[in-house]
Amino acid sequence: MRPTTRCSVALPLTLSFLVTTIPGCSKIEELTGKKDETVAKTDEKSEAKTDEKKAEEKKADEKKEEAKVEAAPIPVAPMLTGLDAMLAFVPDDKAEFVIVRDASVFAEYAEEGAKFFEGPLTALGADGGALPGDLAQAKAGLDVAKVKMAEIVTAVAASGFRPQEGGAMIKLASGKSLIVFAADKPTAVVDLAKALGGGDKMTATCKAIDGHAGWNVCTDDQATADGYKPAADPAPVRKVLSDELPGVDLDESNVLAHVSADGKPLSFAVATLPGLVHLAMGLPDSPDVAPMKAALAPGAAPTLSQVQAGAGFAWMRVNPEMIKSAMKDGMNGAPPQVVSMFDSLTGEFVVAGEVSPGGLFIQAGASDTAGMGALYDEALKDPSKLPATIPDLKDSKVTWEKTQIQAAGATVDAFHVAITGVKEADVLKAYAGLSPDFWTFAHDNMLTFAAGPDAANVGKMVEAGGAGPSADLLASLPHQLADALPKNEVSMVVHLPVDALQGASMRKVVDAALKTSTELKPAQINAVLGFLAPLSSATFWVAQPSGTTIPVVHLAVQGIGNRATDEGKAALEAARKVAAGGDPATEFGTLASSYGSSPMAFAYHARAGDQGPGALVGSGTGAVALMGAIGFAIATGASNPTLADDLGVKPEEPPPPLEIPTKPVTPKHEPDPKKPTPKKDPKKPDPAKPDPAKPDPVKPDPKKPDPAKPDPAKPDPKKPVEPPKPDPKKPPKPTPDPKKPDPKKPFRPVRPGSKG
Repeated sequence: MRPTTRCSVALPLTLSFLVTTIPGCSKIEELTGKKDETVAKTDEKSEAKTDEKKAEEKKADEKKEEAKVEAAPIPVAPMLTGLDAMLAFVPDDKAEFVIVRDASVFAEYAEEGAKFFEGPLTALGADGGALPGDLAQAKAGLDVAKVKMAEIVTAVAASGFRPQEGGAMIKLASGKSLIVFAADKPTAVVDLAKALGGGDKMTATCKAIDGHAGWNVCTDDQATADGYKPAADPAPVRKVLSDELPGVDLDESNVLAHVSADGKPLSFAVATLPGLVHLAMGLPDSPDVAPMKAALAPGAAPTLSQVQAGAGFAWMRVNPEMIKSAMKDGMNGAPPQVVSMFDSLTGEFVVAGEVSPGGLFIQAGASDTAGMGALYDEALKDPSKLPATIPDLKDSKVTWEKTQIQAAGATVDAFHVAITGVKEADVLKAYAGLSPDFWTFAHDNMLTFAAGPDAANVGKMVEAGGAGPSADLLASLPHQLADALPKNEVSMVVHLPVDALQGASMRKVVDAALKTSTELKPAQINAVLGFLAPLSSATFWVAQPSGTTIPVVHLAVQGIGNRATDEGKAALEAARKVAAGGDPATEFGTLASSYGSSPMAFAYHARAGDQGPGALVGSGTGAVALMGAIGFAIATGASNPTLADDLGVKPEEPPPPLEIPTKPVTPKHEPDPKKPTPKKDPKKPDPAKPDPAKPDPVKPDPKKPDPAKPDPAKPDPKKPVEPPKPDPKKPPKPTPDPKKPDPKKPFRPVRPGSKG
């Protein structure tokens, strides 16, 4: 019986006990119903304080809302020279060319890169006072490069070059080459070369281009210069690029090229958007490319429904007929249902990290998954052939079993391998949620292998179904890929986020795992990782729009920030500070809270470490780095005995081994359906459910038996008496009950809702 929150007159109890155990009865007068004016005034004051506290909390929430900044779209400034104007400088569609519409961008990249390199190199030199040979050369080269860049900037300005307006290198059908550029005078190229120390050997004929004020051309001879004329219509040259780069937005590109490679035409485009560099290259018809074109098959991506924003993954769709051909010999002797399952593979595969729960998984699409059970049975047919321990790891134990997982109302058979007895693995589970558990199961026309989730979390992997990539995942990818995936134009994607390598969780692991290492110092590893600080992710994919025969290879590099917005500038500044040794939790925690609606929010959280190390594991690159750091320490004999304490976690104690029972056992958490449910006395509280309103329960008298633990000498008359355990020294009577489990078989508790 649960006590109410109203005051009651319970005379057998002492007043002090009532005051400490009954909510709302803090005054003695309340017990007798004699609440005087003093009590009323006290309540009024209490209510006033409560209202005041609520008002203060409301103001605090309003201030937090004010602190949040809505993420604005990144503005893309139009290039000073339109694409058609630049394409018109190519005289005809037979010429080869490389066009740059704004060359000043590359100077900005060099400037930002130098800033990021300086911090890690300084940090490396600060530890021990001397850099390793290669890094010492790199630092010296960086110092020289900074001086050289300053000289180039000065020389460009003095020459009259206008790099922000662009230029072009053109190879005519005759074989002659020329340069087109924007400058105040035709001799700007020669003047610049002389200023940089190479003009004395340069011979070039330069002239202004008629009809294009401020534009000039330089070539090897006067006749070629005099004969050069821009095209009247850029459409033929644009068509060449459109045909060889289907699906590519040419107008957002800064660099466009059409050249010859081994006698075959090759076109590519590079977009240099704020914070994003995107390269697209068409694959020409050639014997080297033909096998890839035959293997890849653009289409839908249902397995990407399992991939979370911020996770690293590799996905592809291949020709299913090629899979059948490759696996034909390996299927000899396999059970028919297994052969049928592999024959039904759709050709779609994904390898991905999981942010929550932390882990890694591999999935394959299949229209027939019935053969999975036969694979489980085959694997467990001879348990003696399965390894029971991990070589060279003392106290390790490997358990193999067929079990079930549950999620979204479905029960799925699974094959489970668990590793225990490895203390570092226990620490990884406590710190990163990465459990030494491995699962194989089938669901939603997908075959799944997962590493990392434990029994309590693996079910989450079947909840998303096969609906395709989520809106959050698409928002975290380069927009060119996010546009192509829903159109079923993509056949391959490799996405590698690297934000977690710069995060607080990664630093903590490196510091703790290599604490006792004499070969690698944590400060050195953190400094080396700092070289990647300006990068957020790298993404590679292959797309082939419908109706085209040319696959286009894409490579996008996403930066952590940009110079176009306040948010981008703040992110660059935070990354520079962290690369130089600053605290990522401090620098990126502010960004994560201020720009929660930004597409880059997941990157800020990964670096701040405020969502736990699941982002570290899920990134893929972080999981490799995490296990590599701990694995290196183990392999070199420098395993840190205080690893758990240094990471601030307490590994869970392993559960006691299950003993083979001699009689049927019913788990405590699940009632035996064959036993009658004992009736509860309404006058007595349930001992298994203590009253949450009583913080200080009465301690049991040691002389009296605990009511929650019945005296074994005095069985509860309300419960059926269980037969006594047989004496192990005496053999049991040969009267087996078919309703009872075989005592020779190990007991496994049945999960709620399972089929046993």
